[in-house]
Amino acid sequence: MIREFCSAKIHMATITRRSMKEDCAIEVDATLLKAAGIMPFEKVQVLNANNGRRVELYARPTARNSRDIIISGPATRWFEVGDAVIILSFCFARETDTFAVRAPRAVFVDRKNRITKIAHA
Repeated sequence: MIREFCSAKIHMATITRRSMKEDCAIEVDATLLKAAGIMPFEKVQVLNANNGRRVELYARPTARNSRDIIISGPATRWFEVGDAVIILSFCFARETDTFAVRAPRAVFVDRKNRITKIAHA
């Protein structure tokens, strides 16, 4: 049986900017994406801890160590600068695959989007 598993998360990042001019994406500091193991242009779910909204976008890297988390496109209507978000990625795997049972990599950040801890959730 094939199941969908959470493979990574960036926990409680802070939205730094919104842009209606870009396509529907979440732009994330490349350092955070790499730490979480999220690939550029991978589909992610973004959960807004301030209002409960959940949207699917794709992750696009910004400059390394920029600490940027930018929501773009129509999703900007559901996010405000300063909102705390959780960015989740998922993978499909057979339940018998050994990596499928391991906990997802979790990257914890402070309010300025600096990594405070990397662990397995």
